[in-house]
Amino acid sequence: MPTQMKKVKSIEVAGQGKTGNDYWKVTWDDDKTDMVFDFTHFSILEEAQAKNANVEIEKIKKPGKDGKEYWNIKTLKIIESGKMVKEIEKEGGKIESVTTKDTGKNKSYALSYAKDIGVAMIVAGKEFSTKKVLEIAKEFNSYLDGDSD
Repeated sequence: MPTQMKKVKSIEVAGQGKTGNDYWKVTWDDDKTDMVFDFTHFSILEEAQAKNANVEIEKIKKPGKDGKEYWNIKTLKIIESGKMVKEIEKEGGKIESVTTKDTGKNKSYALSYAKDIGVAMIVAGKEFSTKKVLEIAKEFNSYLDGDSD
């Protein structure tokens, strides 16, 4: 199953396993639910809910004791929406170098498009620096201003 992006709507104790450890029921922003048996996953979900952050979810199909197959959470990763902007600001706040000329709309679009590419790369697990965001934004801006083909 491909990875999904969701937000935690709620998480609550659903019961206890044979060893006495709790397991949880997470309800997502689309009202679908999953059972969480791993405390590490629970901790990630609890943090994501507190931050109101997106969670990248990867699931794997596993056979249950009843012979049916079930989708289980394999990995979880918190994706903070403002992460790219915070990193750009931390590296010298060069955002203004990709802002207005005349109305500034093209530069604003360019930075937004570049940020979207950066987020997609990070979600895909690839390295992507804020410097690269600014380079791509400059390329988009040149294209939008009609300076390149």
